[in-house]
Amino acid sequence: LKPKKERTEELIALLKQSNITMQKLGIVTTKEHIIAASEDGVIIHIFEWANENSQDVAAEHDEIRDLWMEAERLCEFLKPSAVKEFNEVFPSFTVIK
Repeated sequence: LKPKKERTEELIALLKQSNITMQKLGIVTTKEHIIAASEDGVIIHIFEWANENSQDVAAEHDEIRDLWMEAERLCEFLKPSAVKEFNEVFPSFTVIK
């Protein structure tokens, strides 16, 4: 997720809230999630889906769709291949949470 100008802190707060919401809905596991940043400020959110259908189930919830719409306001979604560090054998990120 590439934050729009001066939206990084808002995006991080939204990711934290989205993880709480997805856990409450049973869409992700209760394992700790990780929010990290690349050298150039791209935000990485790592979490575990509860099952193989969770991504589809998430799209059915208004709460999740609202969070995703807010994320679109705050950032640009990138494929992992667009993040420089993912092209390295041992990528390194700065953990935020």
